[in-house]
This record gives sequence, C-alpha cells and structure tokens, in this order.
Amino acid sequence: MSTTVDRSSGTTTSDAGGVPGYQPRFVEGKCQFVAVPDQDPRCGYLEVPENRSVAGSSIIRLHVAIFESTSDSPAPDPVVYLEGGPGGDALETVQYSFKDTFAPLLSERDVIIFDQRGTGFSEPSLACKEVEDLTVDYIGTILEPEQGLQIELAAEQACHDRIAAGGVDFTAYNSAESAADVADLRTVLGYDEWNLYGISYGTKLALTVMRDHPEGIRSVVLDSVYPPERDLVTETPADFARALGEFFAACEEDANCSAAYPDLEPRFFAQVDALNASPIMVQVSDALTLARYDAAIDGDALMGTTFQALYSIDAIRYLPRMITDLEDGESFVLGLLVSNAVTNRSFLSSGYYSVVQCREEAPFSDPDSAQAAIDAYPEFGDYFDASFGVGPATYQACQIWDTGRADDVENEAVVSSIPTFITTGLYDPITPPAWGTGVAEHLPNSFYREFFSGHAATATDLCAQTLMLAFLNDPDIEPNDSCIDTLAPPEFLDPALATGPSGYVEVSIDGLTGATTVRPEGWEEVNDGVWTRGETDLDTTVLFVVGFPSVDKDLLIGALGSQFGLDSDSSTGYTTNGIDWSIRDGSFSGAPVKAGFGNTDAGAIAIIVVYDPAEAALWESTIFEVLDRTIG
Repeated sequence: MSTTVDRSSGTTTSDAGGVPGYQPRFVEGKCQFVAVPDQDPRCGYLEVPENRSVAGSSIIRLHVAIFESTSDSPAPDPVVYLEGGPGGDALETVQYSFKDTFAPLLSERDVIIFDQRGTGFSEPSLACKEVEDLTVDYIGTILEPEQGLQIELAAEQACHDRIAAGGVDFTAYNSAESAADVADLRTVLGYDEWNLYGISYGTKLALTVMRDHPEGIRSVVLDSVYPPERDLVTETPADFARALGEFFAACEEDANCSAAYPDLEPRFFAQVDALNASPIMVQVSDALTLARYDAAIDGDALMGTTFQALYSIDAIRYLPRMITDLEDGESFVLGLLVSNAVTNRSFLSSGYYSVVQCREEAPFSDPDSAQAAIDAYPEFGDYFDASFGVGPATYQACQIWDTGRADDVENEAVVSSIPTFITTGLYDPITPPAWGTGVAEHLPNSFYREFFSGHAATATDLCAQTLMLAFLNDPDIEPNDSCIDTLAPPEFLDPALATGPSGYVEVSIDGLTGATTVRPEGWEEVNDGVWTRGETDLDTTVLFVVGFPSVDKDLLIGALGSQFGLDSDSSTGYTTNGIDWSIRDGSFSGAPVKAGFGNTDAGAIAIIVVYDPAEAALWESTIFEVLDRTIG
C-alpha cells in the first residue's frame, strides 16, 4: 500500500485494496457542522465508489472531521468514532456530545468523527424528512396502530421515491460497504494504526470492520453491543421487559425510592391502561426550534416514552416521579421526556436506518416469529404492533426499499483476536448485557464490564470512561476496574428532597456597564447570561440574565413575552436597590417561569428563572433573592 498527499490541492489518495480501478480520496473542505467551542478540526470529504462491486459506480462523499489531541506528544494511533443508529448523524450532534464523550479522548490521541454513507452531511443523504415530520404532524392526534402504520408507510414510500429519483443504489448502503469506507479512510489519511470506538449500531459496524478489514486496527471499544448474529426484530420485546424489570427492582431496593414510590410496577401498567382508555394532552417543545406542541398521549405513547427513557440514566431517575405525577393529574415530567424525543427526531437519517435493517435484519427472521415475540408480552399492548424495526410492520416497510438480501455472514458472530473493551448498561432496553457477554465469547482478547447505566455507558458513566481510556493506553492489559466497586444504581429524584442554592456568586450583567447580579453557586454558564443547575441532563432549572442598554423594560417584556409565555395578567410590582421591577409568570418548554423586568440608568434588565413545578415554592422565592442582590 502507498499513500500520496497532494499538498497544493488538499487531496489525499491511496491505492488501498478493493475493486480494481477505484482510488479513495480525501479532499479538504469546510466543516459543515456547528463549531465545537475551543476546537478547530481539520475537515473534508472521503470520496469512494457508491458500490464497489459495480464498475463505474457513482462517487459518494463522506464528511469527516479530525480533532487534534491536546497532548504535546500525542499517540500516533487516533480514535475513530462509529456512530449508532443505523443512520445516526454523528457530526450534527457533535456540538452536544463532544464535551462529555470525545473531549476526554483528546488527552492522548486525535479523534476522527465522520458521517457514515447516507447520513448527516455526507452526500447523498438518506434522511427522510417525510418520516421525521410525522412526529409533529400527528403529535396532537391519537392514531390506531393500523392507521398510524399506513401513514408511516406512505411517508417511507415518498422518501424512497424521492431518493431513488436521484439515482441512489440502495443495495450499496449497508454495513459491509460502510466497513470498507472505514478501511479506506484509514489508508487515505495515512495512519498505520488506529482504534475503533463504536456505540450501539456503531459496534455492529466495528465488528464488521474487524471481520472484513482487520489490518491497521490496534484496538476496539464496543459500547452497547449490537452483534450481527442477534435478531433485533424479534428480541426487542423481551429485552424491553428485562430492562423494565431491572428499573422496577432498582426502585424497590432503594429505601428512599420504595418509600416515595411504592409498588411502582403495577402502578405503571395501571397508568398505561388508564391513558389508553382516556388519553391526555401534554405540552411539549423542540429544544432546537423552541416550537411548542400539544401532544396527545395514550398508554402506547407512555410505553414508548418509557422505552426511550431507559436509554438514559438521567431520564431513568425521573421515571418513578413521572408515574406518580400522572396518577395525580400532573404531566410535567412526561412532557419533559416526550420533548426530548421530539428534539432528537432530527438526528437520524431514517432512510439509512430502513435500508440497513431491511437488508441485514428482516431477511433473517419472519413475520410470524416477530408477531409471536410481541404476543409473549401482552402487557405491552399495541406498542410494538406498528413499530418499524421491531415486529411485523418491519416486513411491510421493507417491501418499499430495494435493498436486496445481505450475505449469510452478516448474520453470523464475528471472531477476532483484536484487543477489545466491551461495555453494556444494566437498564439498556435495546442492547442488553447478554449481547455483550455473547460477543465477548468470540473475542478472546476482550474485556467485558457492565455498568448501572442505560445506553452508551462510556458517554455517561465516569468509571466506564476511565476504564476505556486506560484500555486505549494499553489494550493488552486488563484495566484496573476498582471504580466499579463504588458504583450504585441510580439515585431517583424526589422533589421533596430538593434544596435551594448553597450560596451565590456575583456576576456582571452583559451589556450594562457596572450592573451586577448573582447566580447560584455551582451552576454552569451554558451561554452568555444563562446558568443551569444541571442536576441531570434533563434539569429545566435555569437562570437567565439579560441586559439591554438604552431600552425600556416594557420593550424587553414585549420582546421576551412569547418566548417565555409571559402572562400580562400576572404582573406585580417589586422594588429593591432603587429598581422598580415588574414581576411576571410564564412558561418555557412546559416549565413554569418567574421573571423580573427592571429599568436602570443604563438600560433594562431581565432576571428570569425557569424551574420544575414541583419546586415552585423554592424557586419563586429564589428569584427575589437574586433581585435583592442586583445592582443597576
């Protein structure tokens, strides 16, 4: 193998193996994704044939970003990240995931993140806006399973027809071709060795690379393992039941949780039945667009929300309260969890999901087996009946996509001696621990560890991340896992135990010279003048401080009124430190708001607190503490 770099054009080519006559290229280009703070990655496109088995195949482009290590002498073997899904948009979400997931890796190595073929900013895109839009188009409507299925099938067909009109060869979008992309990327960038890091479907892709292109792989991290030999279509109902059982057991075994939320399992299924009999409307929002919706929620939707919540340890902590709140007619936590799902819908190229699953999963099972798997768990009701990727609906969807059938090897366990670190989460509803232990049996140089987490332990659990970093530094030595002894099941949230700030820190008010206020001690500034408590990733408790020179407070109230749902009828006066404040109530993404607007000689100030409704008394008094310490 040889590698050539054309410094003048920013183009790198390689005569890596593959079908004769094709030569992968890396072409430098502008980063297409939102910038990550304090990072200046090198970006470009990997150019490869769409279908390596077809002479004269079209050339496709995969968007790539290379983040440099912070070390003065980084290791020569970078980490390349393989996104999940299938179809996850890796680079579109990197602005949110970089700090927790990737930044720790930079201490020793460069990190390479790319959008797999058909996803994200790669070209062509197999994103299906037709399918994504269904989430909000029908968010206020209760659909019967068959009705919902027909609507989604129509959207899948429309997406297929639109993409097919562009000449896309759907048979070329699969794990084997993607694995060849990974191999080409290594050679074209000139690395002798690198380390694969896959999460969820990314682990299946990593295993495929290990099987088809093992050369140059120094080590592999498999987090939330999705083995090719397991049947996602038929196994998911049982895996969901297992994860639910672990969640209920964790609450029962926790003294505080069992006292605050006793008999959780029967109460949960009672709420499912109650909502199927009488659905409710819940306010939700899209955190990216700030659009608000009234979502119709029945028992099947509650089941689906719970399934998704089990992916995240932070969301799991809210589940006992969600169930209790629903019994009391409160839906704030449910709205919070549904909002999270609404926001995340845009981060999956669902056409790629469909073509991979229709080629590599559906052909190795059958509708009768899928239906039997659902029927074994009648407590899940109709939830799985119209689910794509799980159950009989999968086979109807797969009649739309022209994917062909994968070779039998795509349904077989991968055997490899490459050093591998494997992690799974106890509460993961989609890639259970048994899948991780099963893969480990075929990888003799692997280390397996299980964590009190949902999906993606290395992205959320400090111990899992510590072990991963130790493994990457020396893949041949089993990492010291003493930190596992300190781990415990999730600490479930109980609003009755919430406490206010332990103290305050003085801060300047941007835009108003000499004006100061305070923010709670320990809170993180996530944007100019925006501090979050950050107790969990879903914590809505936020302090906004806005200053505008030469502006009257009434103008500021008008400007922010719709964003924070301010109620003009709730206005009251409050005076402190020579500032006359107008106090308003409102709502933001379903959470209550208490806002104060005041005039100073320099301009107008807005002090806004968004909080959990169960902590209303705590935070309604806190805003006055902040106002009392504000100097104009």
